[in-house]
Amino acid sequence: MLHLFMNRDYFYFGIVAAGILGLVSMLLTNQFYHRILSDLPRMNSPKGKWMRAFLSSMDERAKLNQKITNSEVFIRSKLEEGRILKIGIGTLSSFHSLMTLLAAACTGLAVYDTFLVKTDMLVRLQYLAGGVAVCALLLLLYPLFGIAFKEERILDSLADYIENRTVFTGQEKKTSYSTAGNSDAMMNQVMEGIRQTAAAGTKFSGLLTEEEEEVLRDVIREYLV
Repeated sequence: MLHLFMNRDYFYFGIVAAGILGLVSMLLTNQFYHRILSDLPRMNSPKGKWMRAFLSSMDERAKLNQKITNSEVFIRSKLEEGRILKIGIGTLSSFHSLMTLLAAACTGLAVYDTFLVKTDMLVRLQYLAGGVAVCALLLLLYPLFGIAFKEERILDSLADYIENRTVFTGQEKKTSYSTAGNSDAMMNQVMEGIRQTAAAGTKFSGLLTEEEEEVLRDVIREYLV
């Protein structure tokens, strides 16, 4: 059976096909990360679908008052959900590894068959050299494209963006609370002045009942806001 495959060059075509498919999967993965890196300088108006979905997810969490406690885990989970040509990034990574194993398996079976049928040494070396070259290429694609570096850069940039955005939001809330406190203090001062005037025997004496004071407070509060 193995010899039949050898005669029809099935193992050879299997090695070549595995190399091509593995290369395509890595090219798609590299393109996915490249799009994200291109959107990092323009976070206010990203063009990539993944970045828009990422920012939308952050906005949803902000509306629900859900704080992101571990930014790295959050970003990695979103990266795993990323897709290009409707193919998940995790699937592409697994497929690349599978093609590497397929190329190695085809090479091993081809070389093994050359020993069984006592094929010429040159044929054996051709299969061995071709298979090793394809496997080495597939293994080197990951560092050659710098996927690890690109992923690390995305993680650092987005984690910094999340932390700065959280701090900025907290400062806004703090400022809002401070303004509300100042408004209450100003209103209390105005009301105290009115009470003193009403108690001073002037024409405003007896001006304020409890109901009238509450109404006046509402009017002053609306004016300060």
